Amino acid sequence: MTPYAETIQTSPDVAFKPGDHLRVARKFKGWVPYAHHAIYVGDGEVVQFGGEIRDKPNARIGCASVEEFQDGATAELVPHGRYEVVHWLPKADPPDKIVERARWLADRASRSPSQPYNLIGNNCEHIANWCVCGYTESHQFKRALMAVAYAKGVLFLYVSWRVRQGTASRGLVVGALLPNVLSGWAIHVYNREIKRFWEGIRRDWPAHERALSEDDR
Repeated sequence: MTPYAETIQTSPDVAFKPGDHLRVARKFKGWVPYAHHAIYVGDGEVVQFGGEIRDKPNARIGCASVEEFQDGATAELVPHGRYEVVHWLPKADPPDKIVERARWLADRASRSPSQPYNLIGNNCEHIANWCVCGYTESHQFKRALMAVAYAKGVLFLYVSWRVRQGTASRGLVVGALLPNVLSGWAIHVYNREIKRFWEGIRRDWPAHERALSEDDR
């Protein structure tokens, strides 16, 4: 029996099961699409890394109602154990373990400052994936990085053609290097923030798991 076992119940008007990984489509400034992720923990609630898109520095991991999470849109289930576009989503752990992780993060964040939200390396998708399978990745960011890689390839071919034609200015050549610098910086931030997350929980979470296993005995 886990400390959060009482949450393993579903409100009659909610179609999701505890432990489900949910996402809902949103738009930044009305046109930039993105997905917001959360874990359904039962009783009509989700745990999310929430906050207004314009106020992400103050975002916190915590509970919200399904209605608040959906915010007028319709949430969908994120299936695990399969490829999504070109990324592998590992299989989900048992629902009670997923809920335990999500509730633990929310409880921990309510008692002490947690690692700040970071759009690149510590966002709602990172947190949801960790809760589901211990996998801290954001496929949204990785897809964006892949799009940049394709754009860099096209830009490289264009600049190479201009160089061969003898019409490439110094500004064009220098500008062509900028996407490489930015993507290199983004990858650095991505890995740095994931490392910070694991360093932040490396003592508390294993100790919590040990306490649970002792209680189960």
